[in-house]
Amino acid sequence: MPDYAPEPAEDGVIAWNASFPLLTNRFFLYDAVKVVVWTWLLVTLLMAVMFAIAGPRDFFDTFVQFQRVFVFIILGFFLLFLAIAGLFFGNRYAASYRVSPEGVDCVTVSRRGRAANRVAIVAGALALNPQLAGAGLLAASQEEVACSWDEIRRVKEYPHLRVISLMNGWRVMNRLYCTPQNYAAVSRLVRHYLATRPPS
Repeated sequence: MPDYAPEPAEDGVIAWNASFPLLTNRFFLYDAVKVVVWTWLLVTLLMAVMFAIAGPRDFFDTFVQFQRVFVFIILGFFLLFLAIAGLFFGNRYAASYRVSPEGVDCVTVSRRGRAANRVAIVAGALALNPQLAGAGLLAASQEEVACSWDEIRRVKEYPHLRVISLMNGWRVMNRLYCTPQNYAAVSRLVRHYLATRPPS
């Protein structure tokens, strides 16, 4: 799908399509590592509580053995994730963006992306693999992301990469991958709507 970047309409809307790289994208890699680290931390905490409740005499040795196995599992999933991004998606992902007076909308238009999410959900359910099914459900929930201006608290711009990160108080809610033709216009419009929104 080719990128396109029309001029903003009279109603203050800019809509465009963009495809962006994955494996060579620092934002994608950062998000992937963040998901892996959070998964490791949450599962480790849960298992520590379970081991503590069970109260085995060799609690420390049992927990260390679990961690050794789990770290390899997490690394395996991470490498598989990267392989899928490179081989299945061809290191590209396509999305459609819209900046309007109501907020920002991002919709996945990659057919492979939508298909992969549903395959992961079904495969995880059939294999009784909650991690795989959960990953598919999480990805499917991100196929359409809408942010109102009231939700956005900070904006961080990367002009050399033509990327605009929209954040609430503690996390990135969405990233706008702009084109060389429309980055300046999108940046101005985002800053305009943030500056003119009613005080919360």
